[in-house]
Amino acid sequence: MSRRRIFCFFLFYVLCFCLFSGNILAQGSPADESEKFLSMINSDSIVERIKAAKIITRSGLTDQKIFDAIQEKLIAGTQQETTNADHIDEMSWFCKALASSGNFDYAPTLEKIASTTTSSKLRKYATQSVGLIGEYHTDRELINSSENVLEGLSPEETRAMNMLKSGKLTLQCTAAKLLARREITAPSLYAVVNEELKKGYTLGNADNEYIDTMSWYCKALGASGNKEYQATLQEVAESAQNDKLKKYARMGLSQLK
Repeated sequence: MSRRRIFCFFLFYVLCFCLFSGNILAQGSPADESEKFLSMINSDSIVERIKAAKIITRSGLTDQKIFDAIQEKLIAGTQQETTNADHIDEMSWFCKALASSGNFDYAPTLEKIASTTTSSKLRKYATQSVGLIGEYHTDRELINSSENVLEGLSPEETRAMNMLKSGKLTLQCTAAKLLARREITAPSLYAVVNEELKKGYTLGNADNEYIDTMSWYCKALGASGNKEYQATLQEVAESAQNDKLKKYARMGLSQLK
């Protein structure tokens, strides 16, 4: 084979590799993530819109374009006089999602909905959402910390890593739920859960919130599909002092066998 042909083949493979790598990076970029959620929010499907709101509520996202779009949907949607249960559910989830921005600029919108809606359900969630903005504001700083950025993790996975290492049970539990439901599946996240469970399950006088978080850790390890975590779950199932935690350790163990 001539040197020229060898060079052409080499150049072809380099170009293919660059294109492939570029696609992978683009799929995991913050801009790509924002476009995905904007598309879901503006979908013609109410199921898709509610799904987007649910994910956004627990995601720690910071792109204001997403929350501006939610606010626009809320304002338009709450001007409709309707008792349709699905519509009320959608508007309620949009209230929660808007609060998760942690941005107090959205509080007047939520306050207006709470004071004008004829739906008791929507009034309840609009009022609750106003009160949660401050907590979400604090959480957002923890979730978007740059301390736990690892090569190969997507923006969503990085936020989950921050949740697991935040020291805050509500965030740790949220991350464990994402893993248990396989909404994210990065092996490094399951590894952190495994270490946290081994350190944390022995606490004897833990409150319900703590036990619930440890139980979700068991569910997450069970969903991992990684048999290396059988030993941890077996240890928890045999040695934990809490019956609920033992139960979920056994359930997680059964998933891996």
